[in-house]
Amino acid sequence: MFKNYNNWVRYPKLISLCLVFFSITRIVVLQFHSELNKSLFWIIAMICGVVTYVIFHYMNIKVELIKVSQCSSYKEAKDKYQQMLETIMERITEKEMKQFISIELGYLTDEVKRFIFIKGIYSKIDEL
Repeated sequence: MFKNYNNWVRYPKLISLCLVFFSITRIVVLQFHSELNKSLFWIIAMICGVVTYVIFHYMNIKVELIKVSQCSSYKEAKDKYQQMLETIMERITEKEMKQFISIELGYLTDEVKRFIFIKGIYSKIDEL
């Protein structure tokens, strides 16, 4: 099931985004007619769309991290990331390089991008 994540993670995200967009347009249209009962339904539909998008977004990040790290579980991927980060910080002696790594990790909000960044540095650790 995880190997075919495109079918069960990406498409529900797109469907929930469409639901949110459609709900917002319906709310705007119905506000001009001032029918509160119909507007309430679309407000609830918009909230449900946002919640499902957030859920599937985080599921997608977890699946991508497992795929990129080639680990069997999310916890194992996080442990591998933490181990690589600790090894890098122990082996690098330059203060400026450590500050650069910590600043760059602060800018990267996605766990997958952080893993790729650390993996790239880890692969070049002997040259540093």
